[in-house]
Amino acid sequence: MEYLAHRGAWSNRVDQNSFAALCDALDKGFGLETDIRDLNGKLVISHDLPTAGLAMPLEQLLEYYSQGCFTSSLALNIKADGLQDSLSRMLKKYNIQNYFVIIKFLIMIIFNY
Repeated sequence: MEYLAHRGAWSNRVDQNSFAALCDALDKGFGLETDIRDLNGKLVISHDLPTAGLAMPLEQLLEYYSQGCFTSSLALNIKADGLQDSLSRMLKKYNIQNYFVIIKFLIMIIFNY
């Protein structure tokens, strides 16, 4: 069994999906669930609509994960349509092997929510 830290290891809501919270969870041996969106053509980590200067680039997290030789699972929740190809390329670039992708909007279409 593996435990996933939902938006990282945080105690204050403002720390959710922050680089510190996500890295802390990885360092403690947890897998991660985080939210992926796009901002100005770049993939970023953000649950809500991202704001320039506040959204963390996904690449920053993947670089940390790769350089740290982590093997815990990454649950990547795509929050906007059309990001799958960019995400796939980035995961390959950093040789990330242990991940799964959640595509909420696709589930909503399939099940007509």
